[in-house]
Amino acid sequence: MATSETGVDLSNPSFRAFIRGYSQHYSLDEELISHLPTFMRLANLITYAKLVRAMDLANDQDYPEAYTSLLLKLENWVHNYKASLLS
Repeated sequence: MATSETGVDLSNPSFRAFIRGYSQHYSLDEELISHLPTFMRLANLITYAKLVRAMDLANDQDYPEAYTSLLLKLENWVHNYKASLLS
């Protein structure tokens, strides 16, 4: 299986080794694993929504430089999450 838009490669040997080790302690079937990209996409959507909500601030404020720098980073993250959700 190729890497999905969420970055999950279900056939990656390291991922498969993790799943083998995990399933020694907890029940985990292949159908659930096949849904992992969907779960990751949902996690990305939730993170995107939280970032958008956190950035919903008044634009007419004079914020400190450190704050505006953080806002620029958050805007980049929002852009990246949005792009991953649209693909």
